[in-house]
Amino acid sequence: RGIDIGHKGTATFAPIMPLASSLTYLDLSETGLKEKGGVVILNSLPSSLQHLKLDRLFTFPKGDSTDDLVRALSERVASLLSLSIRGGKGGFVISRNFLPFFDALSKPSCILQELDMKSGHMGDDLFCSFTRALAGNDSIRSIIVDDNQLSPMSYVGLLTALSLNQVISSLDYPHVHLSEHKYKRSFLEQISSIFAYLSSRPN
Repeated sequence: RGIDIGHKGTATFAPIMPLASSLTYLDLSETGLKEKGGVVILNSLPSSLQHLKLDRLFTFPKGDSTDDLVRALSERVASLLSLSIRGGKGGFVISRNFLPFFDALSKPSCILQELDMKSGHMGDDLFCSFTRALAGNDSIRSIIVDDNQLSPMSYVGLLTALSLNQVISSLDYPHVHLSEHKYKRSFLEQISSIFAYLSSRPN
């Protein structure tokens, strides 16, 4: 983590990854990977890997496509138990090209249990697609979506998804939304409803 891998590092790193047959956790956050390098690394990860962090990665020049990267990431939800793709400065921007990733979450092959998409610049439309995927998912137990560009309506959609998904039991409290959003009262109402619903579920 925090080491700039670059193109040369990717060329060195990728061939040895499949040999790490006992590797279960990998943190590649803030390592300076670009899309092509990210695709190479994701496609070379050993089948033993269960937990992956890609926080604040993949800074793309304006107009660059991330389709191949998202496609490679989508394929990993059939083998990973936890995935963190936090955005923020220099991180993922969750845009419409993430729809295949959301689609992968709704498939029976998905075994992902924990998903962190904090600070992904995700708006209401994309979050709606995400909650539809959650409604059809039976593996994810914990989600973090704090610090995205969401209105109270997004949390109405999340509550609807939770009524169809009986697996999710943990949601990170959205402190940034509550402190900065002009619809603070509406947020409080929706968040209170969600946490009341979650707390009523049997352990």
